[in-house]
Amino acid sequence: MCVSASVMQQWLKCLIFQIALQKGTFIGGYRFLTVGGSPLFTSGTPYQYFPEHPTIPGGGDGNAGFKSVNKTVPSFHLIIPASGTNPNLCKTLLSAFILNYPPPTLINFNRTFENNWGKSTHTSKIRGVWNYLAKEGHIADEDLVLIIDGYGVWFQLPPEVMIDRYYRAVRDANKRLEGRYGMTASKRWRSKRTARFTETVVYAADKLCWPNSKDDPACQSIPESTLPENAWGPETDKDPEGWLNRPRFLNSGVVIGPAAAVKAVYSTAVMKVENQGRGMVGDQFVFSEIFGEQEYQREVARQANRRVSDRLQKWLFYKLGLGKVSENGIIKINDMLAVEGLRYEFGIGLDYEVAMFQTMAHSHDDIRFPIYNNTAGLSALQAELPIGSQRLTLPEDISSLRSPFPRARETLQTNITHTTTTLAPALSPLPPNISWSGLPLGTNLHVPSIPALLHFHDEKPPLNDWWPYMWYHGHARTLLQSHILSSQGPAAAQAAGAGGQTWWDLRGGKGGAWTDRGLWMGWGEVCAGFEEEVFGDGRGRWGGEEGERRVYNSWGKLVAGGD
Repeated sequence: MCVSASVMQQWLKCLIFQIALQKGTFIGGYRFLTVGGSPLFTSGTPYQYFPEHPTIPGGGDGNAGFKSVNKTVPSFHLIIPASGTNPNLCKTLLSAFILNYPPPTLINFNRTFENNWGKSTHTSKIRGVWNYLAKEGHIADEDLVLIIDGYGVWFQLPPEVMIDRYYRAVRDANKRLEGRYGMTASKRWRSKRTARFTETVVYAADKLCWPNSKDDPACQSIPESTLPENAWGPETDKDPEGWLNRPRFLNSGVVIGPAAAVKAVYSTAVMKVENQGRGMVGDQFVFSEIFGEQEYQREVARQANRRVSDRLQKWLFYKLGLGKVSENGIIKINDMLAVEGLRYEFGIGLDYEVAMFQTMAHSHDDIRFPIYNNTAGLSALQAELPIGSQRLTLPEDISSLRSPFPRARETLQTNITHTTTTLAPALSPLPPNISWSGLPLGTNLHVPSIPALLHFHDEKPPLNDWWPYMWYHGHARTLLQSHILSSQGPAAAQAAGAGGQTWWDLRGGKGGAWTDRGLWMGWGEVCAGFEEEVFGDGRGRWGGEEGERRVYNSWGKLVAGGD
């Protein structure tokens, strides 16, 4: 007798249910029990996975291992691996200063290595960051750290937006993870259920998997993007060159997360470059591999803990010769060799929706710099997008921000009043109170999203040509002056009296950078000689502008500037 596949499948489901009600019945190595009239699945070798990392700071029992600090709000740290200076580093620093990010720490800056781990640039980069995170006493485990490449990152939104979007992304990701992988008993309290996996460390997302081979877990075992399947039109994810693909592969150039969780990732990365010879293939390969291995092992755990009906149906289909039941869409070409005792779970996720990080590899065609109060301009851009695309609107977390220019103008005026300082007339005047809707903002049209930063790798045309598009470019010199002076006026004194700024690096400092050896370097020490490439205003060297400012003491005596 011939039976259709659909009828057979329904019959099998009924069979599964009937078998489940038979206490003590073994099928395919699995035993079904009934408790209170409901089927309960058990196995002779139950598999449970307990996350090895904490959840978001302030939530759950995963924070038990965090060090206690006196500061009520965790600090925010900006870390930049950079072995030397050039105009691209100075653009990165300038954008961070203008937007009031914490003073950055430069890793391996002007450093000469005398041991083996310094022979490879990639090895020294990974080891340098690890050493700093592991040994620096002022970084608490719950502090938030942002690590960026030093030679191609431009900030465009302030840190409060970055931090808020980080927590929002983690919260949304953890909901997805709980739905996919379920719950498990708490390590500390067996009666308490917690999510099997959580996310705390967020990397940027790329459209292509590189430099790992196509059958590597980094390329094959990772989740799909959370963006709509038609975000780039009907050819979405079908472009072999990647231009029309949704970003779903790890990019190691930007990462944010609690210090404890990020340190755990870097600890494994150091092991890979020093003990497994990964140093010569690059940090991009290493961190992508860590992410791929994590996702592979998560899928192993999911398969071991999936529902009774799923497991039994697959076994029966196999026994009856009806073929394989489809898996969850994650492809596994080769079985991954898991080494007993090694850690594979790190709470890593990606910024699929480009809320924080926009990478430019195969993506710069997606980017425009619209002015959001220009209705005609927005309509023209909207017309370029596939039918049904989301409308281009300014998000509330940006529209609610105060214009960046009044505060800078107030800082300059306050310091002029209190120090009897005459600013150089050659400094460009700041524009009127333009709101954020009146500023050009780098936007991914297909998501759509206005990311907090733009990250360039080898995309030379946009890296060289787009700098004048940034909203602060024409006023960068004046805004930098305001940023530096903001540490000297009444507002700074008030913040210091209140115990420091929220989410601020407790070491302080404005308009310069720390090195990983504790040396402070001002803007002029790092970026002298690059003024034209960075400011592009023809006003000469920093601090030596035509009409150099003059500073007088309380008796009216000239103490700086002038002849």
